[in-house]
Amino acid sequence: MSARLHDALSIVIKVVNHIKSNSIQDRLFRQFCKQNGEEFEWLVLHREVRWLSKGNCLKHFIALWDSIISFLAHTQLGAKLLANKNDVFYLSDIFEKLNTLNKQLRGNDSDLISSKSAIAAFLRKLQLYKNYIRRRAFEQFPCLACVSSDLQDEDLALYGEYLENIHEDMQTRFSDLLGMDISI
Repeated sequence: MSARLHDALSIVIKVVNHIKSNSIQDRLFRQFCKQNGEEFEWLVLHREVRWLSKGNCLKHFIALWDSIISFLAHTQLGAKLLANKNDVFYLSDIFEKLNTLNKQLRGNDSDLISSKSAIAAFLRKLQLYKNYIRRRAFEQFPCLACVSSDLQDEDLALYGEYLENIHEDMQTRFSDLLGMDISI
């Protein structure tokens, strides 16, 4: 992950921990969400030991974006969050896709054939996602589509580079599985 995307994720984690670490802040935030008629009234606390929790944390975070920004108005943390809005929305979409892949690879129904198929399909999708990003076609990125008018070419280049890095990393990590000849 690039330093810029890592910083954006760190800010989200700081905001969540800032709200959740203090019981008064947490209660005030819940009341604020209730007054705003939000679907959720709480944030998912990020746990460093499970990267899957980052996706869940981001999913709730984006759903509560407007309330979080209003709640943190006039704070330095709120200003940092606003400055990283595009990156946070992009990361939410990417982590959602990674969570989906992770769920396909786990469970009782998972075997070598289904795992190889899921990873190979995801690698092909990553190439498509990169092309979509470059063309400003955000159908596969619903959160990013919400901020598409704010996106600059440098943002798209960074997101495309990140997708390429994920692709290369996954090809390396799963080279043994992808290279297996599995006969039925």
